[in-house]
Amino acid sequence: MADLAVWPTDGGDGAVSSEARWRKMARLWANSGVKFINSDLVPTLVAGPVIDVSAGQCWIDGHLCELDVPVSVPVTSAGLLVVRFTPADNHAELVYLDGVTVPVQTDATWELPIALMSGGALYDRRIMAVGGLASIIANPVTTAVTALNPTYGTIPGMQMVLWHPGEYLLTAQFDMEIATAAAGNLAYVTPAITSGASACQFSPSGMTVRQFISMAQVWRDTRFGQYMLRILRPAEVVCTGQACKGAATGVFNIIGATGATWLAARRVG
Repeated sequence: MADLAVWPTDGGDGAVSSEARWRKMARLWANSGVKFINSDLVPTLVAGPVIDVSAGQCWIDGHLCELDVPVSVPVTSAGLLVVRFTPADNHAELVYLDGVTVPVQTDATWELPIALMSGGALYDRRIMAVGGLASIIANPVTTAVTALNPTYGTIPGMQMVLWHPGEYLLTAQFDMEIATAAAGNLAYVTPAITSGASACQFSPSGMTVRQFISMAQVWRDTRFGQYMLRILRPAEVVCTGQACKGAATGVFNIIGATGATWLAARRVG
């Protein structure tokens, strides 16, 4: 027989507790992330510039970290706000990393992104929270699609950044209008990865996720789809909605008004 290490127990080797053992066990309970995406550690940009962060809890590499009261953190026009845990000194802190876009996630230092500053604008980066949902709505102005297959054009405003390894369920809705018919022509829509493709894959690998409609007549249709995306290693993976048509003839529009076209991502594993 072969013995396995087991803990915790009320006797023997398993009765010996250590932080390393706790982390190894607790990592299996929940992925690192904020406790509730809508209310915990919510970042808000104010004048200064300063990011106000609401009170809340987060799970970091097997440890629970808690911010009891709201705080304000001075920031620059480009950088990353993270909760950093360093087990060597048993310390967790909210810290701003000037000019940094990718967090460190090692046994010695584990950083959970809260917000990204880019060009002076704030972007919520808590999507890696367990069960957390992030969504983006396309530009509320109707967009005429001019890109021709096999080249796709990005739908304005429909962009989301994911970075943490794991599996995500992408959900997309495309409100499509054929404004001028073109017999024999097809219009295409798809969620796509426009940056960080080497660090991720749609699952199952190699699947085609595009949808199409006929341009043979003037009509409007809404397409809805769900797709699994696997991020293999920490990286900035940029997800967008894209569209094209098979030939130059005809007018194909993407409707953005009233949130008709959108992309959402939920961390599921």
